Parts: sequence; structure tokens; C-alpha cells
Amino acid sequence: MASLSRRSLLRSPRIATALTPALRRSYAKTPSLRQEKKEGPEISAGHGQPPAPANPSVPLSKSEFVQDDYQSAAPEDTHPERDRTTVNLAWPSSAPLGIPIQVQGKWVEKIQATRDALLIKQPGRKEFPVLYHTLRDACKCSQCVDPSTKQRNFRTTDIPIDIKPQSIEIKDKQVVVNWDRGMASGETTHRSQYHIDHIKHGVLAPLLEVASSKRRWRKIWNRATIEEDVYWVDYNDFMRESEAFALALRSLSETGLIFVKNIPDSRAEVEKIATRLGPLRNTFYGPTWDVRNKPNAENVAYTNQFLNFHMDLMYMNEPPGFQLLHCLRNSCDGGESLFADTFHVARSMYHDKRLLWKALTRLDLTYEYNHADHFYTNTWPVFEQEFPLPREGLRRRLTRVNYSPPFQASITDRYKDHSEYTLAVEALKYFAEKLEDPKNVFELKLEPGQCVIFENRRVVHARRAFNTAQGDRWLAGAYVDEDAVLSRVRTVVRNRPFRNIWHDRDYGPMFPRTPNQARRNKDPENWTANVWRADEESS
Repeated sequence: MASLSRRSLLRSPRIATALTPALRRSYAKTPSLRQEKKEGPEISAGHGQPPAPANPSVPLSKSEFVQDDYQSAAPEDTHPERDRTTVNLAWPSSAPLGIPIQVQGKWVEKIQATRDALLIKQPGRKEFPVLYHTLRDACKCSQCVDPSTKQRNFRTTDIPIDIKPQSIEIKDKQVVVNWDRGMASGETTHRSQYHIDHIKHGVLAPLLEVASSKRRWRKIWNRATIEEDVYWVDYNDFMRESEAFALALRSLSETGLIFVKNIPDSRAEVEKIATRLGPLRNTFYGPTWDVRNKPNAENVAYTNQFLNFHMDLMYMNEPPGFQLLHCLRNSCDGGESLFADTFHVARSMYHDKRLLWKALTRLDLTYEYNHADHFYTNTWPVFEQEFPLPREGLRRRLTRVNYSPPFQASITDRYKDHSEYTLAVEALKYFAEKLEDPKNVFELKLEPGQCVIFENRRVVHARRAFNTAQGDRWLAGAYVDEDAVLSRVRTVVRNRPFRNIWHDRDYGPMFPRTPNQARRNKDPENWTANVWRADEESS
């Protein structure tokens, strides 16, 4: 092996993949190795992998990046014909553009037009860049967006990639940009007007988060907090465009659990209530369904047995986002409903049992529904994460919890290390025990005329056993997809003086551990988002 050259070693893709990170660090630290690399073959881990940096100033993270270094940091491509995906670590240049900027008002502390982006800083906030191309892409004028259909009249690729503003004027939170060119034939310039909130939420927000539905503010809870904060809304208020209905939707978005009371005694009411949130989600159970004890039940929910914490339809590719259960009869002994916030337990594990938390991000469980006429199966990680951007400095976020033991299939033996499997089972056991801790369980017995609405991908539900010999228990149920509910939430609350339920920031601890941390991060009363980042070493 000693006689083999580095060039011959790197001909093996397997060896190259293993050695590339170490060689990259060596090139960044030792100039002589960089020179040796230039004389030899290009170091590559194979198809689709970026070449090693040739300049020691190439940043290893965005926080270490020095603006305007990316021009010299990019390695020369000695094989232009090779189909390769490169990683561009460039951040907007700080070189000034030199155009006139007029600012009236005190709402902006600093604004700078650079070569690539508009840098805006508001009092008490961090400076954020908006690339000119994305800013032009966000124009909502009648020429760019049809006033009737609300649909765009252009493609992103129609915009010149090097488009720049000729002048910028800011007045009363309105940003007016005159561009140096247009898109339409014969158009030599274009005028765009934005509100600053549109720039922040419509341009910057998609940069920081891929899916706005995963950026909702959440208020995590245990038994003590939900007993004080759970929202009850009267049926008549829920069925009309009232302030109480708007508050109910906001509470549902934030806590994932609300109740409707004083509902008329009719099986049809569950559909009426559900369609206030969005179209019914139709499944093989039907658009609506009944939870009653029956012989030879195809689902444990249709028995009088104890049903432990679970989420519904996890064996489907798109489990429903929200579930409704309207109580029509509940006169038998037992049958209490139980609810728990999986995000509360996940946060506790993240802070106190980081190794177990990490294990559940890697543990994939398969769920199935296998009967004569239906066979559904799907696999989910217990803690589902999102990868918002392939950029250093932005880390993984927890977006959902997937947990439904009654419908779990056998665990696939994919673990080569027995200790890894043991850790995964230990983590799952700890998670279940924390969910079932009485301190985390909200319990009540639904009465006729009451309906619970809860978020199926966050709030687990359970039911105590009941005795049908002394009474009857009958619930009518329905599902509504998450997209439909969140669309309803947006349209109802956007014109009301509520605190914004979609956060627009991407920095700072998302799960403050103490009240002091909450105050420092402007998250009073333990308000939080359903995204938080793991440390890089635990990702």
C-alpha cells in the first residue's frame, strides 16, 4: 500500500469518498498540499460531488464567510465537460452599487444597495439581504400578476439574472424600485412597489423556510397549562364569521386542540363543523364515520377496549392533518378521552435526553392496515425533520411526530449494530412513558353536544375502556387536511389584530428552556415554533 500513489488510490470512488473530507481539510490548512493538488488530478468523490476548495479562505460555515471572497474562492474547473453539481458558498456581495436611495420615515435604520442585493435593517432587528432577482420576481403589479386570477404573467426565468435597480425610494413603509430593464418586448424599464412586510414575508421567508405551513407558532402544553388555556367555542359562534371563530382557529393552529360545545343532537353536525375548516378528507372509512362498539371490528377503535395513544392513518402516504370527534352518546361507565402534546415531550427529550432524541430522528417505523379489501402501508421516522436549505448554518428542524403503536408493523432489522437498535428501543420506550405521564395527559369525558378538534400529526389521542352493558358510546368523526385548515386560518386571521401566527425569523433558540431565555428571545409565555435546530454534531 505504501508504494501506491494518491492518484491511484483516488481512482476508487469508495476510497475517494472516504478521503475527500480529510483531504479538503488538509488543503485548507497546508498550502503545499494545495499546490500538489493543482499538479495532480482533480480530487472528486465521484459524480455529483463538489471539488475540494483550492483557496484556504473558503469558509467552512456561513458564519466564517468573508464577503467578496467567493470570487477568488471558487476553484478552477479543469473538466468543464464533466456533469457535476457544485456548491456555491457565496453570500451577497457588500460592494456598493452606487444608485440613488431616498428614505422618508424612521421605520428603517439602514438600507444599502450592493452589487447583488438590497440590505435592509430595521430598528431592533438583524440586517437581512434581498437579492435583486428575487425582489423583481416578487413584483405584484397588474402587469406581472393578473388582478382577477391572481396568477403570474411571467416566469422566473424571464427575469435577467443580473437585473439591478436604477433607483430606490422608501416612504411610509412602501419600497418603490425602478429597474434597469424589463421583461416584455420593448420594455426598457419596470417599476415595482412593495410593502416592507411583503418583502420580509413574501421574499425573505421562502428563503429561510421552504414550507410556510411548517413555520406556525406553537404553544406547547402539558396537563397544567392546557387545563388553563384550552379553548372552548360555542357552536353558534363557530358556525358564523365571528370573533370567537377567529380565536378558535388561532388557538387550533397554536395548541393543536380546541373544543366546540352546545352542538345540536344530529349525526350530520360533524360534517357541518368540519367543512367550516375545509373540505372533508375522504378515506375508505368514508367522508365521515362512526366510532361505536361493534362485533368483529376491523379497527380497535370500534371496540370497547382501552385504546392507547396513537395518531390516525399513519399507514397512508398523506395522513390527515386534523381530526374531529363529535360526541352523540356517552352514557356508559368509562370511555374518557385522553390527549397529549408530542411536541412537549420532544422538547423535553431534546434538552434532557439528547441521545434518545437523536435516536428517534433516525428510527423509521412502518405502519400498516391489512384487511381483505384494503392493504395500506407506509414508513415514517418518529421525529420527522425538514431540511430547509442546502446551505451551511441552517440546520434541521422537527416538523412532525409520527407515532401510532396499534398500527405498527414489525420493525425491519436494518441495524448492523445491536447497541444502536437497543438505543432506538430505549428511546421509543422513554418517549411512550413521557407521553403517558399523568403530568402530560389532558383527560376529559366528552358529553353529548361536544366536539373535539385536534391536530393529528402533533396531538396523540387515547380512550379508556368502557362498559356497554350500562350505556352507549357513540362518536361521529371526520378528517380535514392540514393545507385546507391552514388556508382557512390564514384567510380568517390575516385582517384581524392578532399576533402573527407565522414567524418571520430564523435565528435564536426556538425552544427556550427557562423564562429568562424566553424573555431574552422575545418568546414570552413559552411561545415557540414547531421548528428547532439540533446542534451540528447531533444532526
